[in-house]
Amino acid sequence: MSKRYKVYTWLGEDYEFEVVEKSRDTVVLKSTRTGRLYRVKVEYPGDKRVVCDVNGVKHTAYISIGEGVFIDYEKVPVSRVTSYSVAVSRVEEKKPARKPVEAPGIITAPITGRVVEVKVPVGASVKEGDVLLLMESMKMVIEVKSPYSGVVEEIYVEKNKPVNKGEPLLKVKLRG
Repeated sequence: MSKRYKVYTWLGEDYEFEVVEKSRDTVVLKSTRTGRLYRVKVEYPGDKRVVCDVNGVKHTAYISIGEGVFIDYEKVPVSRVTSYSVAVSRVEEKKPARKPVEAPGIITAPITGRVVEVKVPVGASVKEGDVLLLMESMKMVIEVKSPYSGVVEEIYVEKNKPVNKGEPLLKVKLRG
């Protein structure tokens, strides 16, 4: 069973998020519309105020009965939030997983997580086994090493941005 939240605004818009991962103080939400991941970590819970880290950016959330929802001290036009559970159907289970990009020199994300640091710039010469970037998931840091020798041609990701497993991280022009 997967849990989903639907956020309704006074402007007539609605947003839906699915819980992808959950731990004691962190939840990863996925927008059902865009597929974007939001890693939300509650850092300072209080009576009425909560400080959250959302994809590496801190926000203060405050709910006032009768006044509404405030994020970073600005009123947000949220009218209500609902939650519900969704059973995973057999059709969803049998969907083929999105294949990683398969092209010469393309290095893909081995996990779903956040880019902590890009260790090489465009134009850098790399050897097989060199650390290209660091990724973080579930409080573990993973080194992404080059399976190729060559020159870094393109970097597709940025520091502190979430990526899904199989997404291209960078491209290495192979030495021939």
